Amino acid sequence: MFFNPSCLSNQSTIKGLWAGLSDEGNPEKEWGRAYGYPECCISEYLKPEGEVVFEKQLRELLNSDSEYPEAFNYLMPSQTPCSINCQASLELLEIWKGVLEAYDPEAADFLKHFNILSLEHPAQEAESPGMLQTMVAKFLKTLRLG
Repeated sequence: MFFNPSCLSNQSTIKGLWAGLSDEGNPEKEWGRAYGYPECCISEYLKPEGEVVFEKQLRELLNSDSEYPEAFNYLMPSQTPCSINCQASLELLEIWKGVLEAYDPEAADFLKHFNILSLEHPAQEAESPGMLQTMVAKFLKTLRLG
C-alpha cells in the first residue's frame, strides 16, 4: 500500500502525528505506519543507533556477483527496509515504481538515478566537501540536464 489511510482513522493518532507525539510516544513509528512501511522495517529502523542492517547487506550484495533487485532503485529517502530480503518492502517498492512510472515518469527516473548515485557514493563520502555538488552534477548529466 502506498499510503495507509487506516492509520489515520484514530483521532489520537492524527493528533499525535501533528504534535510529534503518538500514543506510544514515538512519532517515527506513527509516520512509518502512515507511509505504509512494513512493521518489521519500522521496528528495525527504531532500534538503537548502530549499523543499519539493510545498508550493510546492500553493500555486501553489491560487492558480490548476486543479482541486485531493481526495486531498490525506487527507495524513498525516508524508507529503510529491515533487510534486503524483506518481501513486504520489495512489494511496496514495486508499487511505488509502478505509481511513479505511470503518473510521473520524470520523478521515477530522478529517484532511480539518485539511488544509483547514492550507492556509488556512501553517506560518509557524500558528506565530504564538494561531494554533493559532484553527485548532483553527475546526476544532471545523466538526465541530460547539465
